[in-house]
Amino acid sequence: MKKYQGSEEFQKDMKDFETLLKKMRAEFNQHLIGNLKTPPDFTVAITRKLVRKYAGDRTLRGTQRFQYFNLVAKFNTMMEFYNRRIRDKELGKQTSFGIIREGSSPEIEAARKKARQMEPVTPDKGHIVANPQRQFTTLKKMYETWTEYSNHLNLPPDMDFDKFQRVITQKTEQLLSQKQCKAIRYKLTVTDGKIKIQAKPIK
Repeated sequence: MKKYQGSEEFQKDMKDFETLLKKMRAEFNQHLIGNLKTPPDFTVAITRKLVRKYAGDRTLRGTQRFQYFNLVAKFNTMMEFYNRRIRDKELGKQTSFGIIREGSSPEIEAARKKARQMEPVTPDKGHIVANPQRQFTTLKKMYETWTEYSNHLNLPPDMDFDKFQRVITQKTEQLLSQKQCKAIRYKLTVTDGKIKIQAKPIK
């Protein structure tokens, strides 16, 4: 087995590894926004070859071992991130692809994505509710938006329409009484991977 530990070849390869990751990030981003017709398969292949070169080398120790496996982790995270975005694009899903920008690591982006998942497919424009008992259509539209966001975020359905209607009715009656207003404007938003319902009194 050839030993790379302490060699100039290892340091050069790790520098090339970092350069390839930056190149991959840029090329994947360009592909997702439509500036490149195909994914950066050639760059990925070169990077995989470099990963395999040191995969069985047990002579790596200390900082060299950490340096290599840290770059491998970044590569694997980046591939998982972009492969999901590309699959979504090929399936025609109307999503925000969340490209990784220079200066941010794939691990950070993956953590942010896990926390907030994705932005809603269709931004909610809001719903005005004055009499929830009679505004079946309005509440139905609110619930459809709620369901759309839940599905998009891969959240388990925790409310059927009847429960949703009861929650909004109770909240509306409470706010109308407390705020002495004519109606409530509701708007569904996504924050940190959770669906929230904003309520604003209308005088």
